[in-house]
Amino acid sequence: VELTEAGEAFLADARQIVQLADQALENARGIARGISGQLSLGFASSVAFNSRIFTLIHKFKERYPAMALLTREENMALLMQDLQEGLLDAAFIRLPCESSKAFNLRVISTEKMLIALPRSHPLSGTPTV
Repeated sequence: VELTEAGEAFLADARQIVQLADQALENARGIARGISGQLSLGFASSVAFNSRIFTLIHKFKERYPAMALLTREENMALLMQDLQEGLLDAAFIRLPCESSKAFNLRVISTEKMLIALPRSHPLSGTPTV
């Protein structure tokens, strides 16, 4: 028995269909397990360059290489709105943020805040401002 020219073309297409079906199943399993798909992250402008956030993102990409990471920088009010509407999966913000009270929050970093004053400023010699 020998395949005709039409049969050979059909066999090649059928093999591609089976391969695509297998890949679709594997993609769906990966998404269901949370190891593939996409994650939408928002950043408040004031935290976009925090080194701790860069470290977390780098570790996330190493652990979940099949996950597409979509990032967007916005002001905190818009980030909170996008979270509420389901347009973002998570957002990195700076506290306090009044509208963040509707969400589960996790502190990932604290920073010491400093003030710089000219030496000639009346408060520059005082221990507190």
